Amino acid sequence: MIDTLCQNIYDETRSFYASVKDELADAALGFRILYGPPMIGAPLLFLGYQPGGKKIEDVQHHESWPQESDYAVKPWPLTRQIRSVFGPERTARSTGLNAIFFRAPSVKAWMKLPTPLRLKLETFSAER
Repeated sequence: MIDTLCQNIYDETRSFYASVKDELADAALGFRILYGPPMIGAPLLFLGYQPGGKKIEDVQHHESWPQESDYAVKPWPLTRQIRSVFGPERTARSTGLNAIFFRAPSVKAWMKLPTPLRLKLETFSAER
């Protein structure tokens, strides 16, 4: 049931992103929703503001979520710190998501989007 709900959100997001991609122009950097498998009652849930970074050419994350928590397996500085605080076992049973699904290089760059477009993207994410 949770997998179906999450897959529906991915489907809706792909469709919505396709509808705003031209409007985003150079700011069309893709999206990222889940950083681990969907879980009910996960011992740890990490909520980020939005995925940072530049355009990701591998759109696998547009299709689904990772089978293992990125927080448990990725070598990012933040994930190493999370594992040191919460321990590898608890972190392996964690998942994470972004409040805003759509990528931007920084919050400053995100805030430079035209306000109506930015609010449309933020509202879409918040409703899901």
